[in-house]
Amino acid sequence: MAREAIDALEPVFSSIDPAYSETRQRLNQDHADLLQECGLKSSEVTV
Repeated sequence: MAREAIDALEPVFSSIDPAYSETRQRLNQDHADLLQECGLKSSEVTV
């Protein structure tokens, strides 16, 4: 639910800060890397 809201607002954030999309992609990749190091899948983690 939260991810859909963030996805919907991405064009707004990107218009304010052109680096937003790149930063978000980098953070998502960092998150995926950390989950992989811990041997977890994103579906197993709730935030």
